[in-house]
Amino acid sequence: MHVVRTQIAHPRNLPPSGRPCPTDAPLGDGQKSAADELDDIVAREALEAVFQPILDIRTGQYFGFEGLIRGPANSRFHLPAELFFSARAAGKLMALERAARRTIVRRFSELGLPGRLFLNVSPSSLCEMHARQGEALAYLRQHDLHPGRIVLEITENEHLADVGEVLEAITYCRSLGLTIALDDLGEGFANLRMWSEVHPEIIKIDRHFIDGIARDRLKLHFVRAMQTLAESCSALMVAEGVEKAEDLYLLRDLGIALAQGYLIERPSAVPCLTPGAEIRVALRAHRKVVVSHSGAAQRLPKVVDLMKPVMPVQATSSNAEVLERFKDDPFLAFLPVVRGRVPAGLISRDRFFDFLARPFRYDLIAKKPCTSMLDPHVIYIEGSMTLQELGLKLSRDEKSTLEGFVVVDAQGAYVGVASGRDVMAVMTEMQIVAARHANPLTQLPGNVPINEHIGRLLECEVNFAACYVDINHFKPLNDQYGYARGDAVIEMSGAILVEACDAHLDFVGHIGGDDFMVLFQSTDWVARCEAILRRFDTEIRNFLDADDIERGGIVSESRSGEIVQHPLPSLAIGAVLVTPGKFKSHHAVAAAASTCKKEAKKYAGSQLFIERRNA
Repeated sequence: MHVVRTQIAHPRNLPPSGRPCPTDAPLGDGQKSAADELDDIVAREALEAVFQPILDIRTGQYFGFEGLIRGPANSRFHLPAELFFSARAAGKLMALERAARRTIVRRFSELGLPGRLFLNVSPSSLCEMHARQGEALAYLRQHDLHPGRIVLEITENEHLADVGEVLEAITYCRSLGLTIALDDLGEGFANLRMWSEVHPEIIKIDRHFIDGIARDRLKLHFVRAMQTLAESCSALMVAEGVEKAEDLYLLRDLGIALAQGYLIERPSAVPCLTPGAEIRVALRAHRKVVVSHSGAAQRLPKVVDLMKPVMPVQATSSNAEVLERFKDDPFLAFLPVVRGRVPAGLISRDRFFDFLARPFRYDLIAKKPCTSMLDPHVIYIEGSMTLQELGLKLSRDEKSTLEGFVVVDAQGAYVGVASGRDVMAVMTEMQIVAARHANPLTQLPGNVPINEHIGRLLECEVNFAACYVDINHFKPLNDQYGYARGDAVIEMSGAILVEACDAHLDFVGHIGGDDFMVLFQSTDWVARCEAILRRFDTEIRNFLDADDIERGGIVSESRSGEIVQHPLPSLAIGAVLVTPGKFKSHHAVAAAASTCKKEAKKYAGSQLFIERRNA
């Protein structure tokens, strides 16, 4: 089965009411009015369609294509946001939706694209199709399309005054053989109610929950819950907005059937019918992405990690240009303004349009420079600043709004913007994780997340190396130099382990005291372990007195009063190779790694011992 979905009147493409409408624009000599031009477009169905493939993750082939509608090229209505907003303002939205659906059906048939056609429809359109019985069916037959190939995708873009009428229309559409889908699950509460009442055969997960899911434990939990619900009612799930390979890997591991996004292919007037070789190879790769409880690298997140490199406008730009930027990008929440490369401030989308919603405001400010609309009290932050440092800065700034920030480099030049919501979400998640599961000394994951991570790797049947790490002769160092020096050595050891690991594949946990656990998915893990041993032997000398280093040991008094010389601290790593089916639980893995660690401690100096039996 293949799919084509058409985006017609999605709420993200419709500017809120009250914003300036191109149908109100003044006319030049000989120009056709915007209203007349819109009438002509609808009457002639002078629309264009482009198609974006939908990937079947299970087979590695295209499941179908999403059709996106455009106005005529080189017209003021080419962009869908402008087209549909103007149609709504002129009271022609329903007529435009009908013309858009007919255009997509016609072009789909002309191209001979395989599979199903998804038509994105509003609840009002469903009711209209019910009222105009037979019209849609006749048009499908005219273009040799069986109703069983059509999916009506309901969008949440209007208030439902009569749910019963919509449900009646859905029942009628199903009687014709049409399939019902629900768009953007998770975007609002209304579509959750629709899910429970409509029982759609296909559900699309909102792009917010897909973008970055491989690094976001909370998004992973949300999508898992959605998948469980979908499976309980035999619904097929489609993941929107896939732009990163690691997100696609994770969707594959979760069992999500379908995906679409720029990673797979961008929209095209004449799309390819098969995915590129890179996508096919990626789906066959055995690598598994497993989102750890608090991250593999444990590096303190920085502002640059959440930054978005939004193209700024110059301070000399007009407010009319700002309006066009916001219309062109419905996801743009803040528009940065610069003078050369130096940031001048931010313009908030919400505040900008709230201002324009008042009568005659657009005419008053359209030609004025955009600096007249800058938000007050914007905070400028360096991208290298950690989120903890940012939190401290915000707590000291009484005027901060926590909405958006301008991100600059060390020289003060503009590099991007950061959302206050994203910053606070990450900081909150860090605090929760630290309070519940992190070791208080190193802030590395403790026993609970270590065991959970091992369990996830076993469940995914991933090949990995479990390495138990222990500091030899740590007690004499702690007794001789004091607990502060001992804590510093433990922190140093944890930092060495973290820096030696691949942040996307490997996991570092702190069992307690001077014991650590490293779970390697990196194939070069042996070389990484050897580098860890060498670096520890170098770094430990910075924590020892010169006399102890010269004599090659730490001298202390035993409980019986005898003077004893202990070897200098070293590192023992016991490694066990874990393959699918070799261990049944995290307890078994931990026990095997601990045994290997004891073997490594039998040898002098820093050692790596690998259990090779049954490997």
